[in-house]
Amino acid sequence: MITFTHYQNPIKPMETPTIYKAHIITPKLNLIDMNLEYRDLLTYITIRSFLNSKTKECYPSQRTIAKTSGLSLNFIVDSITRLKAAGLITVQTGNERVSSRYSFSAVTEFTGIPTTILSENSLTPTEKAILVSIRRYFWDSKLETTELMGSIAKYIGVSYSTLYKHYKALEEKGYIVAHVMRNFHGNTDFVTSLTDKFDWRITKLEEKVEAHATEIEILKLKVEELTKLVMKAA
Repeated sequence: MITFTHYQNPIKPMETPTIYKAHIITPKLNLIDMNLEYRDLLTYITIRSFLNSKTKECYPSQRTIAKTSGLSLNFIVDSITRLKAAGLITVQTGNERVSSRYSFSAVTEFTGIPTTILSENSLTPTEKAILVSIRRYFWDSKLETTELMGSIAKYIGVSYSTLYKHYKALEEKGYIVAHVMRNFHGNTDFVTSLTDKFDWRITKLEEKVEAHATEIEILKLKVEELTKLVMKAA
């Protein structure tokens, strides 16, 4: 339904997501430029949901990733390959007895995806992936976007009809709301809002923790580069 309103001014491997974290840090990406599919972001947040905050690594098996995300095992295998190629994750391949070890590249521009989205039974895996992939186009302050559906469809690599179908499903289930607003110039904007069925707003503490972790990772990379230069010059 459309309504009309006005703007107002190394440790033991873990097989259980770190649910104590309210949000999963997710980089803001241009999926097309990185040769990623929109469902790859669901793979990413699923793997990252197992992240150990101390070691910055995790060890979920591919079957666990598939089960947690709801995506097929074949898709997960291909998706991990794309995420690696895009430089978002590093994977130390395991074997039949030991799960692979995952670590994540430093993230400088990110948003937070609520951890509870992974366990929400009212959404299909595709609907979850759509929500995750469109989140970056919503303003953090109001959880709204005036981006046209056709533009977002292009950004995430799907057709307009595909995104429209999923938007309608998400609206019927109460996760997004489409409405019309009068902007400051008196013109009409078509606006889509995220509802409070999920807590989309990342806390200031989570922002600070992630920013600090990113700074550490960048410093580590610089130290590694300097070390290589010193060894090369020696």
